[in-house]
Amino acid sequence: MAREHREGLIVLARDGNLMLFAASLAKYSGVAVPQLEAFGIAITDDGAVCAGGDYAIGCFGRTHAARVAVGGDAAVVPGRQVATVGWLSLTNGGFTEQMGGFFDAASSTLMAGFRLP
Repeated sequence: MAREHREGLIVLARDGNLMLFAASLAKYSGVAVPQLEAFGIAITDDGAVCAGGDYAIGCFGRTHAARVAVGGDAAVVPGRQVATVGWLSLTNGGFTEQMGGFFDAASSTLMAGFRLP
């Protein structure tokens, strides 16, 4: 069975400006990031910040932080945190890479954001 990369990204824009977005992404190698460069938002993986899970079966999830850049502003947003970066309020609901030999699960990314007034 072939492994898939799934993307669920919803963007609401007005006159070419992002108003809000919601992303639920899954990927089998590394972590998936929302592609929002067309709106002046760059989200990248800032690396793992912790790992936990059931080591007895060789399975664990590594939580990652997201580096978010909007215009000249940038910030690192850990999982389950909310941050304001420039005009964007971003929620990093989860940015987790699944690791381990016996655990065949896709990594998971849950993020959302909206334009501040």
